[in-house]
Amino acid sequence: MKRIFSFLCALVLLAGLLPVFSMTVAAEDEIDFDDLINAAGVTIIKEPEDVFVAVGETASTSVEAVGSNLVYTWYFNDGDGYKKSSITTNTYTAVMEAWRSGRKVYCVVANKYDPDTAVTSAVATLAVLPEITKQPANASAPNGAQVKTTLTATGDGLKYEWYIKNKDATTWSKSSLTGDSYYVTMKDTTDGRQVYCVVTDKYGHSVQSNVATLSMKNTLKITQQPTNASAPDGQQVKTTITATGDGLKYIWYFYDAGMDGYALSSITTNTYTTTMDSRRNGRKVYCEVVDKYGNRVNSSVATLSMGGSAKITAQPKNAVAPNGTQVKTTLTATGDGLKYEWYFKNAGSSTWSKSSLTGNSYYVTAKSTTNGRQVYCKITDKYGTTVQSNTVTLYMGNPAKITKQPVNAVAANGNQVKT
Repeated sequence: MKRIFSFLCALVLLAGLLPVFSMTVAAEDEIDFDDLINAAGVTIIKEPEDVFVAVGETASTSVEAVGSNLVYTWYFNDGDGYKKSSITTNTYTAVMEAWRSGRKVYCVVANKYDPDTAVTSAVATLAVLPEITKQPANASAPNGAQVKTTLTATGDGLKYEWYIKNKDATTWSKSSLTGDSYYVTMKDTTDGRQVYCVVTDKYGHSVQSNVATLSMKNTLKITQQPTNASAPDGQQVKTTITATGDGLKYIWYFYDAGMDGYALSSITTNTYTTTMDSRRNGRKVYCEVVDKYGNRVNSSVATLSMGGSAKITAQPKNAVAPNGTQVKTTLTATGDGLKYEWYFKNAGSSTWSKSSLTGNSYYVTAKSTTNGRQVYCKITDKYGTTVQSNTVTLYMGNPAKITKQPVNAVAANGNQVKT
């Protein structure tokens, strides 16, 4: 009513003063009587609305008004008070970043010739939709330790709801945890647990994370260090490491005399192997073991050297002994770390059996059941080289013995001589 009254007064005033200002109006070309007549009022017919978009997208909200010669002035507030925007159209736009989320805007609409016609719109909110920028990842921990997975999200007034399902379960349960991390003590009942999170902003918009799996891991540990090893020239030498852990990778390093430092080997198994020669004699090696979680541990250093192989220098021989006494045969061999394995087969048997004897001699009591026994020996050195002896026979009986030596004898020419 006030604006209508002002408009009618303006018409009356304009009609009474028209003769007075006729000359002035003619001189002032920029004054438009239609503009003066239409300066009556401004009415907003559609308020700006709240807008929610993803981070990086453009948020737009508009005001619609009726009236003449409308001008638009937008104001925005990021939490530190309203400021005047540079936007002068009926639409407010802004590229939404996380720090702009929750921005409040309103618009003042007026006839440019009459500030008194200004009307203020309702306030609209521009905000980013909740977005998970870092998904929860699979995680592992040793038995009895805490396992944890975390997500990162953007949005206003975020709330976190975690859901869980154990390995043998078919349904999901809501957890009591309400932060951006899920954690639990790892044990048999939680091994293989799956989790996901629903993130909700203060406007009620929600987004669901990926599913992460929590599992029990073996602690990375070297249980057997690599040991020094030797092999003859031209033969393979090897040393082995044993470790426990998940998804283990083996990285070997070696050092030869004259090198500036350790070099990376191409070997990726738990056993380091190389052919021994004079250049490699004295080579030092160690292994770095890495599990799938990035944990690392270094082994001790082992030395690889050139050594001799097993060789039989004196073969075992057939032997005989009286009934009830020990019959024995012996061999002689050279090499590093020799081990002896004797095999035997009795007279009339078609199969060989392994003996419990582990020395360089084989012995047994001579009797009817062992008479005619055949034996041989396998000799293995510490490099794995094996050599087999000849087969010999053990007998029961009185061994030949000279009880009376021959003596010198003489006879006449043409007569027999005897001893």
